[in-house]
Amino acid sequence: MRDTLVIFLFELKNRLQQKSIIITTIIFAVLAFAGPFIPRFAQDFMPADEGGTEGQGKGKPQVVGFINENGQVNSDFIKASMEGYETKEYKDLETMKEDIKSKKVESGFVFKDEQNIDGYYRNQGLSIDEITQSLMDNGQNYLRDENLKERGIDPQAVKEAEEITLEVNPNSLGRNAQTGFIAGYLGMFVVYMTVILFGNQVATLVAREKSDRTMEILITTTKPTGLIVGKVFATAIISVMQMSLIILALFVGYKLNISYYPPGLLEFIQGSFNAKVLAVFMVYYILGLLLYLFLFASLGALVSKVEEVANAVGPVSVIIIFSFIVTNFTMQTPESPVLRIASLIPFSSPMAFFTRYTLISIPVIDFIISLGLLILAIILLAYISIKIYRLGTLNYGNRIKFFKALRMIMEKDE
Repeated sequence: MRDTLVIFLFELKNRLQQKSIIITTIIFAVLAFAGPFIPRFAQDFMPADEGGTEGQGKGKPQVVGFINENGQVNSDFIKASMEGYETKEYKDLETMKEDIKSKKVESGFVFKDEQNIDGYYRNQGLSIDEITQSLMDNGQNYLRDENLKERGIDPQAVKEAEEITLEVNPNSLGRNAQTGFIAGYLGMFVVYMTVILFGNQVATLVAREKSDRTMEILITTTKPTGLIVGKVFATAIISVMQMSLIILALFVGYKLNISYYPPGLLEFIQGSFNAKVLAVFMVYYILGLLLYLFLFASLGALVSKVEEVANAVGPVSVIIIFSFIVTNFTMQTPESPVLRIASLIPFSSPMAFFTRYTLISIPVIDFIISLGLLILAIILLAYISIKIYRLGTLNYGNRIKFFKALRMIMEKDE
């Protein structure tokens, strides 16, 4: 126990003094703090509401020409159809076309009858489409109201009846998969990146000690248990400290800008992130990190040169990537047996269980099984990594493969 504490404090002190760790922590904390400011700054770039529709150019009505062919179309219908625009009546089509080309009017319409209208445009830009759509909507509303009046029906009563809405307030008895999707994906991605980053660091650290013969000195003064457990726990604490600072920076930035968040976004955030979700994430984040750190440490002890670390940890990286892919693809179907199995297997549960937890309600028995298997796997890998570390001190030739090392340990124990 004393050896473990000494190594832990020594490694922790050295890692905290590394510029790379300090710089990356500051960068990620600053980014996390700045992220919640986006809604505040976004308001500065939003165009001010200056009245009127976009197609009417900052509140000033556009001029639209029209021809009442043969004078047979009801003038009230024309006026209602072109409401919101300044109108100019023409007697002949060629004159209206020339004014459209010279930009005296925006566009022109020939009313042949109340259901047959020809449109003439200078171009097919957005403003023209809006004018035409406005004419169609207003004209149809006018014709509908007139038809209702002929039938003895009050158009206003029909309009009020059409405005009656039915609201259904959803109250899920389980977890909301829509609001939990973002939290689940972020948690999965963070675990994936952290395990890859810190796992390689531990493997490289152990391999370097073996390469420069430091391991020989350490193993004579300190037990393998203290060396491996101390290194792994120091690395895990560094990772947890970084994550805690990032979460704190994110929370402070969010609190400073909460008044600038739209109600819908605010409801989404509050539904996605809460104390229970954070607690489950931290449990599986820490345990998953410990699991893989012990595995990476044992692989680092099996190589003779630092250059061999990448090849040694390759299979473990494949397991991590495969777990990420499986979790990612099964997020769309959180009730699937594949995601449930992945959430119980120790090597994939750090990502899969948390993601599944954010999407659906999970039985307590699944939580007990998943957590129990994960803790047992950590203990087993810690034992194996200690044995492999001891074995690595006796080997300075070619790299020993992981399963061969396991057989050697089992034969020795027998």
